[in-house]
Amino acid sequence: RQHKIEVDPCLRQGGIIPETAPPVHLQDVLTPPSQELFLNGPRRPVRVPRHESNYRPKTPLQGPQMTPKDAQPTPLAQALGRIPCGLFLATTQGPNGPMGFIASFVQQMGFEPPTIAIAVGKDRDHLEAIRASGRFGLSLLDKPSSALMGRFFGKLAEGETPFDGQALHTTSANSTVFTDALAWFDCKLTGEHETGDHFVVFGVVEEAAQTHEGDPMVHLRADGLSY
Repeated sequence: RQHKIEVDPCLRQGGIIPETAPPVHLQDVLTPPSQELFLNGPRRPVRVPRHESNYRPKTPLQGPQMTPKDAQPTPLAQALGRIPCGLFLATTQGPNGPMGFIASFVQQMGFEPPTIAIAVGKDRDHLEAIRASGRFGLSLLDKPSSALMGRFFGKLAEGETPFDGQALHTTSANSTVFTDALAWFDCKLTGEHETGDHFVVFGVVEEAAQTHEGDPMVHLRADGLSY
């Protein structure tokens, strides 16, 4: 019994395998021990090296500049990724207590009154909670406080929240912020603006504090079109 390997036409078109290359019968080129293993051993999938000529994205692209996760970022994505941003824990009061997420699309937008804008993905439950409570808090992270992000990444045990066991501060307006962060801000929601896949919410800073000396974390992305 011979096992014939059929060559994918894409590989021939891409120049990886010449058009004139004949079919290969592995049984003819294997030594007896390897031949026996080939004929009777377990079958495992073979990983073919990626090549642009035979690569096909699994899902449609989301826009003219978007790239699949395993492809190189487009020039636009690379350029956007060089825009520096901070790392924050955004918090608000939900129906069952404080809730929060890691935020990086955050920027001061004015001096008088001091205004901060934060972009929140449309698919996040936090967006409706911010609208309902009319407030949001921001805890600015530095290297010593960066471990606070950990509980917002992984899956927690049933009944646990990312706030359990953390040093928290409740502001005069009942917002929850992290006292181990480099600084925190309590903001009153003043408006929002829709922009593609996010809503930008604006808040006037009504209370804030720097908790210790240090420099904030600065985040850069390899692909500026994804988190």
